[in-house]
Amino acid sequence: MGCSGPRRAGGHPGGLEMSALFFPHLCQPRDPAQSRKTTVLWPSGTWHLSSSQICHQCPCLFYFRSLVCDGKRGLLTRLLQVMKKEPAESSFRFWQARAVESFLRGTTSYADQMFLLKRGLLEHILYCIVDSECKSRDVLQSYFDLLGELMKFNVDAFKRFNKYINTDAKFQVFLKQINSSLVDSNMLVRCVTLSLDRFENQVDMKVAEVLSECRLLAYISQVPTQMSFLFRLINIIHVQTLTQENVSCLNTSLVILMLARRKERLPLYLRLLQRMEHSKKYPGFLLNNFHNLLRFWQQHYLHKDKDSTCLENSSCISFSYWKETVSILLNPDRQSPSALVSYIEEPYMDIDRDFTEE
Repeated sequence: MGCSGPRRAGGHPGGLEMSALFFPHLCQPRDPAQSRKTTVLWPSGTWHLSSSQICHQCPCLFYFRSLVCDGKRGLLTRLLQVMKKEPAESSFRFWQARAVESFLRGTTSYADQMFLLKRGLLEHILYCIVDSECKSRDVLQSYFDLLGELMKFNVDAFKRFNKYINTDAKFQVFLKQINSSLVDSNMLVRCVTLSLDRFENQVDMKVAEVLSECRLLAYISQVPTQMSFLFRLINIIHVQTLTQENVSCLNTSLVILMLARRKERLPLYLRLLQRMEHSKKYPGFLLNNFHNLLRFWQQHYLHKDKDSTCLENSSCISFSYWKETVSILLNPDRQSPSALVSYIEEPYMDIDRDFTEE
């Protein structure tokens, strides 16, 4: 789908002053399910980048040995220091956050997360989202994505979140930012949803304390909240308009339904989607659209091993379970309680139209 950069920033990516650190990420799709990690940043400061990892479609990719850090403060530590000094609306924040996120992408590493948490990154991100009144959608998107990777499956991160977002007023500002654009914030929604599911299945006093106190986990745990996210995630994307920026919404909607299936709630969620369709006065529109999106998903992911592996690693859900869930949803048997067609009334059925992935 080409190189990924900010969609509204304009101009070339950050100017000549940009460190080569940022360039590898320009070629990565936003959703980790679409690419493997291409940047390796060690806390000690060593940076390795193999030629096989470089996208040669980007003319701005250069690697100089003189850029490798040494000494007590490595490249990642220095990057965090620079990031914290940037103005809230600075376009450099987008690239800086993307570079740090690329360090965390892939299989979740508790040690990597703690390295960044101990340096105050989570609090800084929350300050930018909640307190700085940042209006740049590109910067906010990059911080939501980074926050998701930083918090995923990490109890300490959720404790820090709750300590910073310590009033209802702050939490409402945070939710307003999330809900203002789900295309920008859906990766965070996905990571929090996955974390909630893991925490609920752990027997640990520390985890139990976080579950009982964290506003964000309590909010995501509510079925009406999940249904609101699910409805909007499906409604804002269509096969004809999918891009590497918004295709993550499809995978996030699938995560919500996969976890519902684990709890034997899939028919309930589909029934609620049907009711929401009727309440919005367009029965069949949402579920027909979702059916087409899932057919696209099959065409795309069942033939791309790298993408499916990244999807599995980033979610800690086996790809076989992803495939099974999609197959169950696309089951043509109208008697199946977990099939989409069972919730689309005959007069509104429109799922046979052919399309091809471009």
